Amino acid sequence: VVNIQSPSNFDSHRLNRDTWRDGTIQALVEAYFILFQTYDVAEQGQELMAYYDVEELPVILVVDPVT
Repeated sequence: VVNIQSPSNFDSHRLNRDTWRDGTIQALVEAYFILFQTYDVAEQGQELMAYYDVEELPVILVVDPVT
């Protein structure tokens, strides 16, 4: 799971506060996924946004490592 956020976007902060902190979500992600979280201003965040044509933040991408 790739999560790209903006430090200046309140929805990004809300995602961390309400979603990623939820115990059920944490257990699901820990059991079945690897979570990679980055900011839109980071080099990796910019590369991912360009590759997946991301226009709105925050975004959660489920990426198949085989593709």
